[in-house]
Amino acid sequence: MDGSEVATDPLALDVTVRNAGSRALNQVRVRLDVPADWQARVDPEFIPQLVKGGEQRVSVVLLSPGGVVVGNYEARLRTGGSRRMTRRSASTSQYEAQLALTPRAA
Repeated sequence: MDGSEVATDPLALDVTVRNAGSRALNQVRVRLDVPADWQARVDPEFIPQLVKGGEQRVSVVLLSPGGVVVGNYEARLRTGGSRRMTRRSASTSQYEAQLALTPRAA
């Protein structure tokens, strides 16, 4: 890494949240943990219900702070919900992504 700053545009992507469990989930929350000073937007942040085997597309936008340098950064997408019949909290799933910021071609 040479310490070069990089001008970055927002990174937008779609993620599919899937219920691979044996029961429907209610109030599934989708969160994105990003490096300090980064901004993240998740839409929708809450999925009212995700039936067994069901899927929901979620839009994610990441924005790095000004002055960020070339390098690798990590973001974590976390999901969690409650089971319909028991009201117990379902296991939280976590997925990690590594973002590589490189200089733009002149």
